[in-house]
Amino acid sequence: MSEDTNPAADEGGETSDRGEQDSVRQGGGSGKAWLALLVALAALGGSGWLYYRLVYLAPGDDTQAKIDAYAETVNTQILNVRGALEARFTDAIGKATGPLNERVEVQEKQLEQRLGAVEAAMADLVAKAPNAGPPDPEKWKLAEVGFLLRIANHRLLIEGKAAEARALLENADGLLAEIDDFRLHAVREEIADELVALGQVPRAADTEGLYLSLEAMKPAVARLIAASPVLAPSSVPATDPGASVWQMILDRFAAIVRVRRVERPDLKPMLSPDERRYVEFNLHLGLEQAQLGALRGEQAVFDTAIANVRKSLVDLLPAETTGLSEFLLQLDGIAGAQLQQELPDISGSLRALRNVLRESA
Repeated sequence: MSEDTNPAADEGGETSDRGEQDSVRQGGGSGKAWLALLVALAALGGSGWLYYRLVYLAPGDDTQAKIDAYAETVNTQILNVRGALEARFTDAIGKATGPLNERVEVQEKQLEQRLGAVEAAMADLVAKAPNAGPPDPEKWKLAEVGFLLRIANHRLLIEGKAAEARALLENADGLLAEIDDFRLHAVREEIADELVALGQVPRAADTEGLYLSLEAMKPAVARLIAASPVLAPSSVPATDPGASVWQMILDRFAAIVRVRRVERPDLKPMLSPDERRYVEFNLHLGLEQAQLGALRGEQAVFDTAIANVRKSLVDLLPAETTGLSEFLLQLDGIAGAQLQQELPDISGSLRALRNVLRESA
């Protein structure tokens, strides 16, 4: 009647049922995880393929339209900027060339007026030509005389060539002698006076020759300085070690200062090496100053420079120095050069000729 229950058996059965349920639950959880992973991978692959199709293979119409619209906007802006720059550049060029164009127009009008005047003069000359006879030979000679007189004044006043001006006046006087017209006596009288005045003009110095002569004298200055005696340094005599202090001082002083009586007034003091270089430099500087005065036609500068060089040579170098006398002779020959000329006025003959032509017209 009574039912026997086995607690151990019941506990064992419950334990086995729980183990089976736990194993079933664990197996179902791992399967769901794998299924979720596969679904995620499939979704990722599909989205990648869709992105590739949309972006790389066949972009949408909306994106292409936006790109085209943006490109059109950029092109429009470029065209606007280019038009503004061209307008500004054209305006600047117009402002810059406006005065130049006006000046060109004024010059063209002046040129047209001059051409019109020349054409009118030519037409008048052609109209009078049939009534005019052949030119008189005397008129041709008078025209040549006037040309020679003008050239003579140019040669004398502008170029300072008195000899060429004299030759031109002599040719003009010869033509006037061939014409043999008493009305030209005043012209020939003026030419005679001008020829006498030109004959008294001293010959102009050869500036280029003076410059080259002074340049050639510079090496001779170095040779003159080298030939002059040199002051040797004084040697200090040896003193006796046993001498007193005052005796040693007197010996030193005697070696430094020497007093000698010189009976020859022409004896020049000897130069030390430093003094020789200084004198040579000053002589070179004097010759260059004379060259500059010759090129500029400054007589006072030229004469002063030559005189200073000669005085330095005479005062500092002994008279028996080799080559000194020849150098001084050459320097004296150059010192007599006349750089400036007092040119006469030879325009009187030209004025007299113009008066004669004005009276005979």
